[in-house]
Amino acid sequence: MNPLHDNRILVIPSWYPPNGGYFFKEHAMALANLGIEVDVVAGVHRSLRTLAISHIHKAFSTLCSSSGTFREFRRDCWIVPFSEKANFVVWLHMMGQFFEWYVRTNGKPHIIIAHSAIWAGALANRIQKTHGIPYIIVEHRSRFVFNTPESRAMVKPWYKPFMKRAFENAMHIVTVSSCLQIYIQKHVGGIKEKISSIPNMVDTDFFQPAPAPLPLEPFTFFSLGSLEKVKGMDVLLKAFAILHKLFPGQYRLIIGGSGGEQKKLESFVAENNLNTFIRFEGQMDRKTVKQRMQESHAFVLASRFEAFGVVFIEAMACGIPVIGTYSGGPPEFVENQYGILVEADSPSELAGAMQEMKNRYQSFNRENIRAYAVSKFSKEAVAMQYAELIKNLLKRDTIEKCI
Repeated sequence: MNPLHDNRILVIPSWYPPNGGYFFKEHAMALANLGIEVDVVAGVHRSLRTLAISHIHKAFSTLCSSSGTFREFRRDCWIVPFSEKANFVVWLHMMGQFFEWYVRTNGKPHIIIAHSAIWAGALANRIQKTHGIPYIIVEHRSRFVFNTPESRAMVKPWYKPFMKRAFENAMHIVTVSSCLQIYIQKHVGGIKEKISSIPNMVDTDFFQPAPAPLPLEPFTFFSLGSLEKVKGMDVLLKAFAILHKLFPGQYRLIIGGSGGEQKKLESFVAENNLNTFIRFEGQMDRKTVKQRMQESHAFVLASRFEAFGVVFIEAMACGIPVIGTYSGGPPEFVENQYGILVEADSPSELAGAMQEMKNRYQSFNRENIRAYAVSKFSKEAVAMQYAELIKNLLKRDTIEKCI
């Protein structure tokens, strides 16, 4: 008998659509597509600035939807800007009440999947103490790479007791790359035997190669990420400037995303007379991302630290080679036949890799690149890894209860 088909999984995300967290929903649906009964209980973060008096009667209502073995239950959680700790406490209280409503209405789930220790892991820990329901934490946060001052600064002191308790009491911890285990194992004792890595999933049915190969000139790079220091867009622009000086007019760069560094980055482009060769396109929907990938020869992202790097896999699913950095996640999947890796924060090394990419371009096989992405990171491949893990955990839990 398969224990997965006799048990209900409850997914608790730390954030949820429409405010990010699309991966969490797709992850839950992928498990449900295997025939597993999956429910989602989500507190959707909403700013009080957006609360209209005319809609106040709807502000605290529960929205429910279902499709096959997948159901989602959502409530708005109203937050105050720039008050993270207070908002965290409010969210925990609201979600605790929401969970009690869920149990009264649907009964107890058999196991909880909490996406990220802050905030969902802290809630799952409380539920485990009051209801005895085991939980898995799936950790996505790039702060746990812990390899730079910027990433270390993202682990705020007040997080630590909540995270420590959440990790210590979890039935299992999954990180989206092994590099995220560095901080967790260093600061939380006795968890070595219950931590493993399963990668993020990508919609490889959506991200497909271009119908036909591109002409080789001009050689076009695409980059996508927030225009913040962590993503190293400043490093990328400096690298491109070096490349352009050596080989004027031979390269193009398209950048998608927005953020606080945008004006500074645009000023650098203007000051170096690169406007003809570099184009900022702002925020992009998935359809546009796919289109730009299909119109580019290679993808490049110069992150200073990276938890995983889903966008690399999306590019590879489109059959294009990638350039990344030794920044956390990318070294775990960017092999020589699929792309190039360089040290973070090194414009000269990155410029050399971009030149090498053009020189080696004909040796990259787009069918092989895509096949690798599908075999390792498709929804089906990743969901099967989770299904096997959960099945084994439920079996173990059943045996332990019988002893």
